[in-house]
Amino acid sequence: MLKATCGSTRATMTRMRFRRRRPKSRLPEIMRKAGPPTLALLYRGREKWRYAIYTEHGGVADGYIGEVPLAAPWEAAGERLELKVSAWARELHGVDVEIEWSPADEPDWWTGEVTIAGQPETLCHHGDLEG
Repeated sequence: MLKATCGSTRATMTRMRFRRRRPKSRLPEIMRKAGPPTLALLYRGREKWRYAIYTEHGGVADGYIGEVPLAAPWEAAGERLELKVSAWARELHGVDVEIEWSPADEPDWWTGEVTIAGQPETLCHHGDLEG
């Protein structure tokens, strides 16, 4: 609120705090319905490391890893993505997961097969995506 006195060159500003409400992300709701993650793709984009996470029921979440510079080795980006996928699986589905990485057919692309920790079988149902 701005208060000014007539004829005065002095103005007094009363600070009011406004909080902008961020739109609530629908990602947790969508990822919960889509099932646990089954496949992770990691690739070097033009400006940032990019990823796509595929889920048991056909959902896909994609984005970038802003915390890791593009010049960093893929292992650093993969480690950060593993943390993200593990957190989602734990928070939304109550399972711990492990990711086994392998190079994809394209340069600077890696495929991560997601399994539930301690179980030998894979959750991956996206065989067509692997080549």
